[in-house]
Amino acid sequence: MRFLAFDVGYEAYTTSVMFVTRIIKALGLRKSHR
Repeated sequence: MRFLAFDVGYEAYTTSVMFVTRIIKALGLRKSHR
């Protein structure tokens, strides 16, 4: 049970990291276009 909870937390963590990275990349592209 504990391992399952950890697995779900890890999945959510990797998803949030990818989401933040995507936002940073989008902001970087916006800055370079100016």
